[in-house]
Amino acid sequence: MKKLFAIASSFLLVVVAGVTFADNPPGKFSKGLLWRIDSANAEPSYIFGTIHLDDPRVTNLPAPVEKAFTRSKSFTMEMINDETSTEKFTASMLRADGSDLKVLLGEPLYTKTTEMMGEYGMPSELTAQFKPWALMLTLVQPKERQGAIVDDVLYEQAQIQHKPIYQLETIEEQIEVFDGLAMNVQIGLLKQTVEHHDMIPELMDKTIRAYLNRDIGAMWEINNSMMEDEADKALNEVFLQRVLYDRNKRMVERMQRQLADGRAFIAVGALHLYGEKGVLSLLQSRGCRVTRIY
Repeated sequence: MKKLFAIASSFLLVVVAGVTFADNPPGKFSKGLLWRIDSANAEPSYIFGTIHLDDPRVTNLPAPVEKAFTRSKSFTMEMINDETSTEKFTASMLRADGSDLKVLLGEPLYTKTTEMMGEYGMPSELTAQFKPWALMLTLVQPKERQGAIVDDVLYEQAQIQHKPIYQLETIEEQIEVFDGLAMNVQIGLLKQTVEHHDMIPELMDKTIRAYLNRDIGAMWEINNSMMEDEADKALNEVFLQRVLYDRNKRMVERMQRQLADGRAFIAVGALHLYGEKGVLSLLQSRGCRVTRIY
């Protein structure tokens, strides 16, 4: 469960919410993964958009990224994953109110979800204890065991290079992103995930290819045939606000100290960089000059 939130926060935006922008033109910062950030009275820093997967196509860092990372004197990531945070996140996935999951989800969704969780090696007795959002997060991750994702590779390199390491969020804040979702939203997102589950491998491959092309805009549009009705759009807007837009504001606020110190290397999921409400736009609004490097 260690990387569950990281995987979901990037890939769920494709499976569940990427279609929100299907009718819109490409947004700001739709191309590029590595950006130089120039701010007053500080040496330039870098922001790198990652994808939270362990595929070797993305964990082998491009030369411009390695060069910028080596030049930097600190490393900042979304959250440092340690044993304590893993235990807290795992514990947060279980319901403690004694409610009946079958009643909560309804028979059809409960049955399908239980069957799919069984394919992940999860016994039905344990599945019945999960919160709907926790079931959703489990079902969007690959069935195979996750190895080191890009963020882990950077974290390990920072340790080797003796760089100070900072985080933009706490585990409690990441848990609250999902725990704070209304129950009908959690169930709706789980339903969408179950209904589109057979599409996930293909969508994941397309997403990786878009990432390798440094095309963040395409990562938004991959799933643009899945939006079915206005209820789906409303559900997705709630999801985007909590998982993306609110967190973008928090991340930008938290990274100010490292940017002021200069020569920071900051890694966040690539979709956090995109659009008018993305991290790069928010930094521009604070007076930073943002330049694409790669």
